[in-house]
Amino acid sequence: MTEDAKKLRFDRMALVQELEAAGARFTKGNVCSCPWHEDKHPSAGIYQAEDGHWAFKCQTATCGIAGDVFDIRARREGLALKDILPRDGKPGNGSTPAAEAKPDPAPKQSKPVGKTLEEATAAAARIAGGQIEAVYHYENPDTGKARFHVCRIRHADGSKSFRPLIEAADGYRLTAPPKPWPLYRRREIRDSAFAVIVEGEKACDALTGIGIPATTGAGGAGKASLSDWAPLAGKDAYIWPDADPPDAKGRRTGIEHGRDVAKILEGLDPAPRVFWIDPDALALPPKGDAWDFVNRIEGDAEAKRRAVMELIERAAPMATGPAAEVSGLIEDAIAGRRVAVAWPWAMLSHFTRALLPGTVTLICGDAGARKSFAVLQAFMKWRQDGLRVALYELEEDRAFHLLRALAILDGNADLTDPDFARSNPDAARAAHERHRDFLDSFGRCVFAAPQKQVTLAELAAWVKARCDEGARLIGIDPVTAAAIERDSWAADSRFLIEAKRIIGDAGASLILVTHPRKRGAAKGPAGLDDLSGGAAYSRFSQTVIWLERLPHAELATVSFGQGTEEAQVNERVLVMKARNATGAGARLGMFFDPETLRTSEAGMLLK
Repeated sequence: MTEDAKKLRFDRMALVQELEAAGARFTKGNVCSCPWHEDKHPSAGIYQAEDGHWAFKCQTATCGIAGDVFDIRARREGLALKDILPRDGKPGNGSTPAAEAKPDPAPKQSKPVGKTLEEATAAAARIAGGQIEAVYHYENPDTGKARFHVCRIRHADGSKSFRPLIEAADGYRLTAPPKPWPLYRRREIRDSAFAVIVEGEKACDALTGIGIPATTGAGGAGKASLSDWAPLAGKDAYIWPDADPPDAKGRRTGIEHGRDVAKILEGLDPAPRVFWIDPDALALPPKGDAWDFVNRIEGDAEAKRRAVMELIERAAPMATGPAAEVSGLIEDAIAGRRVAVAWPWAMLSHFTRALLPGTVTLICGDAGARKSFAVLQAFMKWRQDGLRVALYELEEDRAFHLLRALAILDGNADLTDPDFARSNPDAARAAHERHRDFLDSFGRCVFAAPQKQVTLAELAAWVKARCDEGARLIGIDPVTAAAIERDSWAADSRFLIEAKRIIGDAGASLILVTHPRKRGAAKGPAGLDDLSGGAAYSRFSQTVIWLERLPHAELATVSFGQGTEEAQVNERVLVMKARNATGAGARLGMFFDPETLRTSEAGMLLK
């Protein structure tokens, strides 16, 4: 296997594309239907194995199909695995990897399913376990020849699925053409100054059937990036999303798909003017689209066309382009959607603004720097403030950390000492009773794995699960306790990239506790290169905070707002990186009280 082929096994999107080409339908996250049997309720999914490669598995007992991207490609194309795997720098007899796909008018990567289009569509329906409802032809506007066809298949339970067909020299093959895919109805939009963009060929045909130039990308929602939208450059583009209701997380698939298309259109040259047809203003049924609107209008085709043209005339222009991205940040801030959660320490919040949505913060310090106490105090404060939090403790069990939490709550470090509890049972029990409710509430947000060394892939999956539950602040203490992988640099990069994608989608913040690498005889202040782990940690984080424990408490000159004062400090915090604020390089004096286990902020160190 070539090095490029090995890398492809670690490419999540390559596996997703192979499965979708086989007919799998992804519902949410890594869950999908199995394309090799009728799968009303998706029973399959993809996961990241311990070595980091992505694999597919069907959980149905009568199926059980599993494998990596090459196994799936071999099964989809009806070839032996040895004919798929690229060797000695050359591809196998299978198709080129998805990431390197090139147009091939007569691909040879799969067995034909029919000599004629009629035979092939019947085979597609038989394989999918349904009935053909329609066949859509993606034609070249100049030659009229179809680059590929899409079969719309209706199943007995009322659900629908789609299967692509391409024509080769020896017949039709059940596979998608190389990407990018052409738009639907290119002939209708080629000579028009405007086009309506809908989701799905059925809605598109409803508009073109009444004289409205319209188009759609293949594959439906979530696959806008797989199509070539260049034919819309310089035109007026009217995006008409489906009226999908919100899912369990409040996301509306049709709306998000429309926004994905808008982002792609703004990158065309010349950029089109983009307008938005609001489906919520049309009194459509749930999941209603242009087809529903057109068929609701009484009268002939001209009456329907006039009704659609009225919508087009009322469509609101969308703010697109680079300036619109900045405007979006400003409007989110004004509306309170983009807010940095405050630390329990005011000056640290001011100098970092670390906890904006979608951010990663590193907290580093030598062993014994009391990082875990500070993180525990912060997560307790956020939970008390009503925020949804999740903290994964990779060292010691949950009861150990909750006992510390009890001591912090009660301001009594003695509660962590078994001798104190044995000598003062009434006091220990009373403290527990005072804080029982909060310990129950906070304890449900604390996870632990003291007897297992989890992998970075498992940590990424845990972050995803917590985001799905609505957590705003997520912590891992320490991330350096994760299992060391053979190619640790690549594993670190994969974890950080995936984690940033997950929290970015969810609007959460991720806090990672880490340790410094061994510096040997190195002298001078620590830097970003001294962080344990690969360079990905410092590169992909917005904020890096270094916590230093002083040998003993000392009197320091600090500034806290206006004026200066002398204060006792026994810890220093160095803001090593502050991408969201201007505090990089700031040094803060802190005081850890051994009697309460609480950390307080003294102020900015002046010397």
